[in-house]
Amino acid sequence: MKTALLAFLSVSLLALSAHASRPKELERIAEMQESLAKGGMAGLLAKAHGEGWPAPHMPSRWHVENVATAEQRPVDTAARALGATLLAQLEQIAPRMQQLPAGDELFALTTHLLDLTDWCWKTEGYGNLLLAQRTIDLATVGIARLAYDLTFPIKKCVPLAARLEQPWLSVAKRVRILNKEAGAELFPPDLNDQETLTRMWGTGWFLHEEKRKPDLRKTLQLPEGRLPQMRETSHMRNRLEFFEEIESAFRPKPATLLAMWDVKSHDSIARDAGVYNHWNIPRAKALVAYRQLFGTYPEQIVWTAEQIQANEKSMAEHAKLGVRVSRLESDPEVLRRMGFEQALRNLPKPENVSATEWQDRLKAAGGAWEGYSLVQKGQFLDADSLKVKLHRQH
Repeated sequence: MKTALLAFLSVSLLALSAHASRPKELERIAEMQESLAKGGMAGLLAKAHGEGWPAPHMPSRWHVENVATAEQRPVDTAARALGATLLAQLEQIAPRMQQLPAGDELFALTTHLLDLTDWCWKTEGYGNLLLAQRTIDLATVGIARLAYDLTFPIKKCVPLAARLEQPWLSVAKRVRILNKEAGAELFPPDLNDQETLTRMWGTGWFLHEEKRKPDLRKTLQLPEGRLPQMRETSHMRNRLEFFEEIESAFRPKPATLLAMWDVKSHDSIARDAGVYNHWNIPRAKALVAYRQLFGTYPEQIVWTAEQIQANEKSMAEHAKLGVRVSRLESDPEVLRRMGFEQALRNLPKPENVSATEWQDRLKAAGGAWEGYSLVQKGQFLDADSLKVKLHRQH
């Protein structure tokens, strides 16, 4: 009897504590909004770090409308509004990442974006993950442009590039986020395998579609019963609405994160976390690694007179046999790329560096040309800016 009473009192006190904390959380979020409005991203970070405030948990609109309790809904709504305001400011920052010269201002802005990335992802949440992806994507543009400019010290780029990690994309973290979003343990909490997560999501989606379209199996000519590729979990059928996917035709165009903020996107988090330019991060890292190795970028390859003569001779000899041999490359851009590759091949290994470490360094610098070329053309863009550009072209 006494144990039961203590347990009841404990639960009651926890409920009262949670109820009392909600107004405080709303007050904190309001102060964050004010700091963001007055001081922008830097003002928000200064206030949050000064007060020791973590980022508020930002659920999806779907979660707010379908899972959140009436008591929690105002806090979740306020947190989502903060996220939307932050996204609107990031939309204004995006063109500046392209326009600012490679100097202290771009360096400071890039650093703030990385700080904001860390602040967002350290609170596990749907919107927190998406914001972290958005901010690191913008920061990557800054790092690439700083590394490209030989007048900017590469030693200041190295610690920035080292922060281009994405721990929030681990399967385990995304599983926790998805389960919290659904309000049920749809995925095993110890799951840490992307292929299994993808199959589980696909199973939930199929069961949802089958419930919505009873003739689905017949239409797709699929047998009855469990399909070999399906990975159904125990609670899945109780939350089939969670697996609904918004068809691309009904998504906003261009599908920037700001435009998609209210749109259900759990499928992208489950399948590949894919919201953003996974390819830009290795490009920026490669630029930094290349400059660390060489201190500069190579000129295009220049063919020697002997190479040109040998090529002409080879073309003539093979022509007699009816075989076509290509003339030496003359396109300046291709020659510049070849210069990047040749410099890496010919770079001698320092005596104090192991063979394995040296190969790792060369591999890290291997994608530098692609990043260099994009920056040179003004085309090293964050994902949302690229979406806007492509949308305008069509």
